[in-house]
Amino acid sequence: MCARPAPATPTWQVFSSLLPLYRAITSVRVGHGRSVDLWRDNWTSLGALSTALPAAYSHMIRAAGSVSDALADRALVLRTHDRVTDHAGVELRVLHGALDRLLERSSTADDERSLAWGDAHQFGIGAVYRMLKSSGCGPPLHDLNWAGYAPLKVKVFVWILRHGNTHTRAFLRHIGCLDTDECPFCPRQPETLGHLFFACSRLRLFWRRALWPRRCALPNSAEAAWDSLQASNPSWGVPLWSTVASCLFWVIWKTRNRMVFDAVRLPLPAILEQVVEHLRLWRARVPSC
Repeated sequence: MCARPAPATPTWQVFSSLLPLYRAITSVRVGHGRSVDLWRDNWTSLGALSTALPAAYSHMIRAAGSVSDALADRALVLRTHDRVTDHAGVELRVLHGALDRLLERSSTADDERSLAWGDAHQFGIGAVYRMLKSSGCGPPLHDLNWAGYAPLKVKVFVWILRHGNTHTRAFLRHIGCLDTDECPFCPRQPETLGHLFFACSRLRLFWRRALWPRRCALPNSAEAAWDSLQASNPSWGVPLWSTVASCLFWVIWKTRNRMVFDAVRLPLPAILEQVVEHLRLWRARVPSC
């Protein structure tokens, strides 16, 4: 898949940031070659040529273009700097050989992209998730996010949080939806993810109470909060402390929204009471022994 010049929009930047992962987990059967990146896609048995032929790649004047471009004008696409090393020369001959074999079976069919490994080859969200999970390439603690007893909407909320896409005021200002990124509780402090859930002045005592009775270090990320909660209550099983951690994040978010939309700043006892009430309601979701 060939990268096009990215418009200066946050949405396109998010999509373009996923291209390296997309290329890494897919392989391509070349047809016409117009959608296959010559250097970065897995279209040969060697894998991505930028990695398989690093010396040749380093000598390219313009290391960009599709397989179709290379077949149409090899001299232009594979222009090199002067004084090509012997090693780079060998690698370039390997590349020319691969292109010669493609020319022999030239095709006008569409390029076919599929998953490189896993239990399914057809590209789909479920198959990609299972593949990343089994490969260890998923986000930290990806399995624990779904292991608890919180409602599905809370699990999805925490999943979005751990991917850094929660709509904080800093996020909304970045995409042009707000004129200010100030935290509603802390004037002149930007409401980033780290501030909203961990560094905000209203949360210092909250986290101390949540991690009672053990005096753990205050968390500064979702993963650190999971670790601190587990250390604070080592006898709990994974589903239980995952549920409690999800509840804490959910209540922080909901009470923040009360301030943003209703101008109601709940005191610490009311916030803790909400945590207890949510956990009481979610207790019905725990399977009976």
